[in-house]
Amino acid sequence: MYLEGKVLELLALLLGQEAEIQMGSRTQKPLKPKPLFAYLHDYRLEQAHQLLETGEMKVSEVGQKIGFASRNHFAAAFRKKFGINPKQYLMQCKHSF
Repeated sequence: MYLEGKVLELLALLLGQEAEIQMGSRTQKPLKPKPLFAYLHDYRLEQAHQLLETGEMKVSEVGQKIGFASRNHFAAAFRKKFGINPKQYLMQCKHSF
């Protein structure tokens, strides 16, 4: 729910900037949707990283909690960002406790 709120907030900013440009009251380049969603994607993965560090949740639970519908998509995104599979990262964190 929090992430949905953030997406709506970013979209509202984007639409507000577009309206200002259309009315001629703004000359700056508007926020682009692609960087906004990239920021949100990165934020979600950082949250997943922190949740896995606690060792209290399964990988599938973490993926669902941060908004990934597919465990495979979550694992691929996590691996791309952190260079390690989320299951392997979880196991490393559990062994360090």
